[in-house]
Amino acid sequence: MKVYSKTWRYSVTADDPEHLKALRDSGGLAILWHGRGFSLIPLFRGMNASILVSHSRDGQIMGDMLNGFGFETIQGSSSKGGARAMREMIRVLKTGRTICFTPDGPQGPQHFMSPAVAFISRSTGFPVIPVGLGVDRAWHANNWDSYTVPKPFAKVVGHIGPPIQVPRELSDEEQGEWSERIRQALLDAETRAFEKVGAEPDW
Repeated sequence: MKVYSKTWRYSVTADDPEHLKALRDSGGLAILWHGRGFSLIPLFRGMNASILVSHSRDGQIMGDMLNGFGFETIQGSSSKGGARAMREMIRVLKTGRTICFTPDGPQGPQHFMSPAVAFISRSTGFPVIPVGLGVDRAWHANNWDSYTVPKPFAKVVGHIGPPIQVPRELSDEEQGEWSERIRQALLDAETRAFEKVGAEPDW
C-alpha cells in the first residue's frame, strides 16, 4: 500500500493559504466523505493528526492500515462506541492535534452530515475544516459510498475549504442549520478538488 500510494500524482490546494495552515498547524476537525478514506493517506502523512475509524470489520481493516502508515486512530462511530469516541475526540482536540472524521460513516447515507461535527466544534471552540478529494482516474466499489481507490499514477488533489467555527450559543434548530452549512462547504471543497484534476465530480 505504501508503494502503491506513492505512484499517485498528489497535490494539496486551498483558495487561501491560511486554510491550509489551519489544517496543518492549528488543530481542528478535518472532515471528508467516507468514500475518500483511502485517498487521504498522502494528505495527512506526517501531520499531527488522529483518524476516527469505526468498530466495523471494514473499520478494523482501515485502522490497521492507517496504523501501519504511522497514524494514530480513535475507534468509534454513531452506531457503536459513539459516546466514548466523542469524549476521546474532544480530549485529543484539546491537545492541539487534528482529528480526521468522515461525517457520513460508517453506514451512510452518502454525503450525510452527522450532527456530531457541529456539536464538537460548538463544544470545543475548534473549527471544522472541509477537505475535498478529487481523483481523475479511480475504481469505485459497488456499495453505498462508492468507495474510491485511485488507479496507479492517478492525479489526486486534496482541496482545503475555509474553516468553519460553530458558535457556542445556539438553539437545536440553529445547530441543524450549521450542520447543513458544513455539509455544503464539504461538497463545495470536493467540487473544487475535481476542478483541479480536470474531472467532473463522481457523485
